[in-house]
Amino acid sequence: MLPRSDDDPIGRAGAAEVLLVSLVEVAHSLRRTPLPGGVQRDLALTRSLAPRHVAVLVRLLVDGPMSVSVLAERLGVALTTASLLVGQLAEAGLVDRREDESDHRRTLVSIAKAHQADASEFLETRLKPLRRAIERLGAKSTKALVEGLSVLAEELSCGLLAARSTACEESEEMTIR
Repeated sequence: MLPRSDDDPIGRAGAAEVLLVSLVEVAHSLRRTPLPGGVQRDLALTRSLAPRHVAVLVRLLVDGPMSVSVLAERLGVALTTASLLVGQLAEAGLVDRREDESDHRRTLVSIAKAHQADASEFLETRLKPLRRAIERLGAKSTKALVEGLSVLAEELSCGLLAARSTACEESEEMTIR
């Protein structure tokens, strides 16, 4: 239970600690979501793939095919890191790479056709508890949760940078109240 006082009526004094514990539990539960059989088999064959590859697969499932540079941006990693992850997933047969017809310099990445059904099943498994939680929260609380998690993700990203960027400093000025 969060401590409350007259000057902190909603009990925010210990909210960061409670949020941290909750996020650890959520991350642990999401990591434990079993991968469908075909994906698990192909991952086992390569043995070099790790949970970070799941982030790539989830991003491709949610957002659809995209260039490696856009994928890097959305994952918050360097282009070389995204390219390495995509290469490893392609070696495992989990993603397809193809040349962008509108810009031959770009490579587009998508979930491999052979794994579309498995990947969709995996995504649905992860989305079910989130959808149930959203139903329980209602519209107003869901909006606050999404806004809060977006701000948290932004702050965590800024905190990971060696030097604070202008974008991080500017975001401090636009605090959600």
